[in-house]
Amino acid sequence: MSSGIPRPLISLHEFGGSPMNSGRLLRGMHKVYSHDLPNQMVALQCLLQLLQAEEAEHLGVEGQEYVRRLQNVTQRACEQVRFLKEMGRINTCSAKSETISLSALARELQGELQQKHPHKQFVFEWQWQAPAITGDARTFLLALSELCAGFLPTLGKRCRLSARSERRGAAIEVVFDAAEVPGPKNMDPTALPPRWSMHNLKQRMEVTLAREWLALSEAELEVTLPSVGSARFSIVIPNR
Repeated sequence: MSSGIPRPLISLHEFGGSPMNSGRLLRGMHKVYSHDLPNQMVALQCLLQLLQAEEAEHLGVEGQEYVRRLQNVTQRACEQVRFLKEMGRINTCSAKSETISLSALARELQGELQQKHPHKQFVFEWQWQAPAITGDARTFLLALSELCAGFLPTLGKRCRLSARSERRGAAIEVVFDAAEVPGPKNMDPTALPPRWSMHNLKQRMEVTLAREWLALSEAELEVTLPSVGSARFSIVIPNR
């Protein structure tokens, strides 16, 4: 007798019911968003760049607009694929519980930022009232890297990154401030990149990923924009 459920749904349910098959399904999904989709997105981006470079005069205004729209859609798709890939890493990560020197963590972050953003001039300022925290050093660094990757491109060439820590009851709060160092008074404001805003802040992929990385160490993140051209990342970590 028919159960009234379409056969494909029964097959999917039966497939997911076996631990071996579920693991195979997860591995297959991981391969898709880790390798297959990124490779296809890169190929599509290269094709669109080639089309725009070599066939621009034949495309016309309308054709170039379609290419621009496709490039925007492809860029968003690449970001979503990266998000899936990073969430897969987070969900399979086994976080350690270790004592982390904030000075060592800051030095590692400083070196990474200087390597990734060689065109920027950084000013670093560190003040540690609480010199160490407990958690997984790698996940903390990945979280800070995500936040900086999202916010620093919106600043000008000169950036100041400062941090301080203090005890707050049974926890330790680490506050990172990223701000643009004021340039010449006659600088053209329209030459600066677009800013973050509180309206889209909660939707930023980098903020979501940073929160997930920090959650592995039971840490909580709050991001605010104290003023135009600045951001504050407040991380509260249990003092175990």
